[in-house]
Amino acid sequence: MWVADVTYLHFAEQFAYLAVVLDAFSRKVIGWALEHHLRASLAAMP
Repeated sequence: MWVADVTYLHFAEQFAYLAVVLDAFSRKVIGWALEHHLRASLAAMP
């Protein structure tokens, strides 16, 4: 089972959004993305 979280980071009066996908059992990072926009494509994995 995977879980996901999106958080925002404040940099020099702008925001960046960090999306992280974790394995719920091992707590290892499966994937991540860092973007300046908050769109559904940020959390989509290929």
